[in-house]
Amino acid sequence: MRALHNVSLKLGHGDRLGILGHNGAGKSTLLRVMAGVYVPAAGRVIIDGRVSPLFNTSPGLDIDDTGYENIVTCGMLLGMTLNEIKVKTPEIAEFTEHFKAHTIKEYGRTLLVEPNTVIEVAFDQVQKSARHKSGYALRFPRIVRLRPDKPVSEIDTLETVRQIAGR
Repeated sequence: MRALHNVSLKLGHGDRLGILGHNGAGKSTLLRVMAGVYVPAAGRVIIDGRVSPLFNTSPGLDIDDTGYENIVTCGMLLGMTLNEIKVKTPEIAEFTEHFKAHTIKEYGRTLLVEPNTVIEVAFDQVQKSARHKSGYALRFPRIVRLRPDKPVSEIDTLETVRQIAGR
């Protein structure tokens, strides 16, 4: 079955592309080819830079794939290289095992987890903000690591944010 035929695109740095079409038209296939998840049977894909196709909230997850295959697919769809994915894989495995071991109940793809997990999160910027209920905007969060050594009673609070922002 041919999903894509005679497709030609040229995008410049910073360009964004929206793809519209009926079900089965090849929108997701094109995005996966552009991200490097699928290799075209004919033709070529030339990318100078990074591609990050966004087309759903759980990109690339396939129930028939292994966990590792889903990690690779999701990473590629998020614009990561295979080396970046390999570096992140043990961390993802650690989080997965932790949350599986502490699951109270499953709701489809959503898990209710024991409320005793502390995750260290770093922000590139903390600034005062009238738009946010807390009074602060925490910019560009990233998970650093699980903190099994830190009890929930010792987590940082809004007071900690105030101290950091006041520096």
